Amino acid sequence: MIPFKLYPSLVAILLMALFSNVNGQALTVRDSTRIERAEIKVERALASHKRHENRIVEGDSLIQVGLEINEAAVAKIDSLSLEMQKRMDEYHAKERQLRRQMRNSSEAESRTIRNTLRDMDRDHRATVREDDAKIRNWLRDATQGARLVERGEKMKKDANKAMRSTQRNLNRAKKEHSDLLNELNLDAAFTVR
Repeated sequence: MIPFKLYPSLVAILLMALFSNVNGQALTVRDSTRIERAEIKVERALASHKRHENRIVEGDSLIQVGLEINEAAVAKIDSLSLEMQKRMDEYHAKERQLRRQMRNSSEAESRTIRNTLRDMDRDHRATVREDDAKIRNWLRDATQGARLVERGEKMKKDANKAMRSTQRNLNRAKKEHSDLLNELNLDAAFTVR
């Protein structure tokens, strides 16, 4: 079984064999091999160039996803921080009120107020721990988003650098192919893309 990648080359060889007498000159096996190699070189350069273009697109998508994750986490942290501040203010206001009542009350009432303060403090600490855990998770998400952005930027930078090199290789391969066709006095029927 012939690999799929070789089909264009085989078709080119068959076409060259059929039309070997182009412009009154017979195409030798050596010339057809040279043309085939030049075409393969151009195809490989195009494939490499396309691969780096895809890496740039992939880097852009990583950056976009990272920014979205980061923005979502920061928005959640900001909203929870405002909510925590409101709860903190309410807690301190109620605590001050209960402490004032405790000063002006009898000992039995003072004990119940102390118990109420203790329960209120325990509940407040529990909600603060829960909120801190949420904030830590969201900070972890924001860090992950920042890492994705960095990774995407690095991927784009590397792909751009490699793309400049592959563009030079592609231009060189196309020039060699066209020079070879000119040297052999062949028309555009044997050109690559």
